[in-house]
Amino acid sequence: MVAKDWTGFENENWRVHSKGSWCDSQRKYLWVIECLHCGNTKERRTLTLKRSKSCGCMNPPPPNKGMSKADVSDKVAGYWLLRKAWMV
Repeated sequence: MVAKDWTGFENENWRVHSKGSWCDSQRKYLWVIECLHCGNTKERRTLTLKRSKSCGCMNPPPPNKGMSKADVSDKVAGYWLLRKAWMV
């Protein structure tokens, strides 16, 4: 079975430059693709060309970026609010 050659393929999200390296775990070739939104060039699977909209540059940052795990757990569960009276 001969795989489809995606070299030169372009849509609103991706431009395929060439065939990349061989992925042993999936037994498929990766493709060197460029994100048309930010210009990043990476090696990705064929599935990325069909399903993904960007390399991640279009995603908003997570709401807890820059916070430690303790800060996040305090916000969610109020852990320190419950424990603080016992510690004093």
